[in-house]
Amino acid sequence: MSEELQGLLNRIQEEGIAKADKERSTILAAAKAEAAKITTEARRAAEDIIRQAREDADNTVERGKIALGQAARDILIQLRNEMTARMTKVVKNNMGEVMTPEFMTGIISEMTAQYLRSAPGADLKLEVMVAPGDLARMQALLANSVGASFKGQPKVLESRDIESGLQVSVKDGDVFFDFSDEALTEVICGYAGPRFAEYFNR
Repeated sequence: MSEELQGLLNRIQEEGIAKADKERSTILAAAKAEAAKITTEARRAAEDIIRQAREDADNTVERGKIALGQAARDILIQLRNEMTARMTKVVKNNMGEVMTPEFMTGIISEMTAQYLRSAPGADLKLEVMVAPGDLARMQALLANSVGASFKGQPKVLESRDIESGLQVSVKDGDVFFDFSDEALTEVICGYAGPRFAEYFNR
């Protein structure tokens, strides 16, 4: 009887051990599978993070290039505008040294001669607008130089809108020339400005 009981106990022990081994193997296999799954997901997540980081870095570099290019263009535009403004100021400030009453009288004398060559015997009337500071000198110079060419003495008037230079009207305004500082500065800067700006577009 005791042998049978011992055999039964041995069999129960063996079955328990076998069942425990089987459960352990199942648990171990499940743990390995879960670990493999976690590892794969972690690897994919790491790859996604790295890829996103690279894309962000590339985008940041590209945005930086665009911003740098825009800043460079803005600086060139600002510099070109500043240089144009300075050129305009220099031209206008020096216009008074060039457009002296004597020089302006020479301009009018040449214009009068050209006009009379194209229309001999024409009834000329001359009206000149000058800066207030040039009025007396221009009246004297024109009376002595071209006064005889006109039906009446040239009319010289002052204009507070003119700092230097003159505006000329011939034959009751039929012919008008603007040699004021504003007009000449605009012409000179209009000619020189684009050529000057080419240096900023290279």
